[in-house]
Amino acid sequence: MWGKRLEDIRPGTVMAYAILLTLLGYLKVFFHPLPSYDWTFLGEEYEMFSGIRWILPILWSIIALLVNFFVTEQFTLLKRHSYLGFLWGIVLITVGDFRFAIYSLMSLLWFLSVLRIQKSSRPIADFLDTGLLVGLYTLLDLRFALLLVASWVIMLTFARLRWRAIFGSIWGTVTIHLLFVIAYFTLGNVDVYWAYIQQWPELAVQIPANTDVVWIGVLLFFWLLGLGNYITALSQANIMKRQSLSAILILQLALIGLAVSGLWPNSIYLAFLPLGTLIFIGNDLQYRKKYWWRDTVFWIFILALALSFFERT
Repeated sequence: MWGKRLEDIRPGTVMAYAILLTLLGYLKVFFHPLPSYDWTFLGEEYEMFSGIRWILPILWSIIALLVNFFVTEQFTLLKRHSYLGFLWGIVLITVGDFRFAIYSLMSLLWFLSVLRIQKSSRPIADFLDTGLLVGLYTLLDLRFALLLVASWVIMLTFARLRWRAIFGSIWGTVTIHLLFVIAYFTLGNVDVYWAYIQQWPELAVQIPANTDVVWIGVLLFFWLLGLGNYITALSQANIMKRQSLSAILILQLALIGLAVSGLWPNSIYLAFLPLGTLIFIGNDLQYRKKYWWRDTVFWIFILALALSFFERT
């Protein structure tokens, strides 16, 4: 059932699964609300108003739609199915966290900014755009600066890495911080900024929560199963798609390295993990001829969502 339905990418079908994700999201919020909704900016913790939980299901559905649109329609990394968006939405609901949702959207925007360089006629401006994004992210957590290195590795995969690419991305990041230095200096509060810059977070491997362990296991299991069809996709794809899929593999291996090293906290690593795994899983599903296999994958993801309802807050 799911395999056939999600092959259809007509507007009516897409809106139907978006509505389904929204309803599942409200079930999660109603029966298993988070105790708090916090946000970080320049090292300061801010607690969001509790009413934001009623907006979260709509946010999760919108992110799922954006993921499917950009990856399958705009950059055509996958065939025009709705697998990716639906699975991404299920993962967002399973974790059920505001920060996780925003970080996962940030991961998508960053990766798309790097992919755009692949066939850009004005790469310097795109290098700068990537740096500006990373600069904004580092205002939330300094460890996002490692995305600059990841960007350069992916650019090397595209054969677009030049000194001007490195300089442009660094300059974009520095520009954001210069603007905030000026703003905080004008407000007479520049000490807050300097204190934030001088405190690189401690390196420590964190143990994920029970729900996170469940879906991390699901993601990595199906990621490993999808490696065979990943090789098939590489052999049949054009040069640009081959480079993009190679970039996804590099990102996934980098994420595993970051998790083991403790260079990234769970809040960032887990939010970037769907980008490195769900595209592989979506690619695998589009090569599977048996609908029962696709349905099994979808039901396992839904089972992981169901298990999250029984986790203690």
